[in-house]
Amino acid sequence: MAGSLVLPLSGCIGSGEGPLEFFNAITSDPLEGRARPPGLDSEGYPNLATVPPAPARGAASAREELTRALADLRQQSETPVTPGAPVPP
Repeated sequence: MAGSLVLPLSGCIGSGEGPLEFFNAITSDPLEGRARPPGLDSEGYPNLATVPPAPARGAASAREELTRALADLRQQSETPVTPGAPVPP
C-alpha cells in the first residue's frame, strides 16, 4: 500500500527534493518559516478594527469638473480615428 503512494508522488518531486520534503510541503503550514506580512495579528488574520476611515470627499465643484472631463474623454473615444490623421491630444 505504501509503495503505491510513493510511485505517483515521485513524479511530482522537483530537483533536489526528496519524498519526505515533498510530503512535508503539502501537509505543513504554507507560511511556516516565512516572514509574516505586515498588519497581521498573532492568529495570522488581518485585524479589521484597524481599517482606516474612508477619505473625505472632495468639493462638489471638483467632482463636477472631473465628471465633465471624463464625459468629454468618453465622447472623444467614441469618434473613430481616420488612418493617417494626427492623434488627438
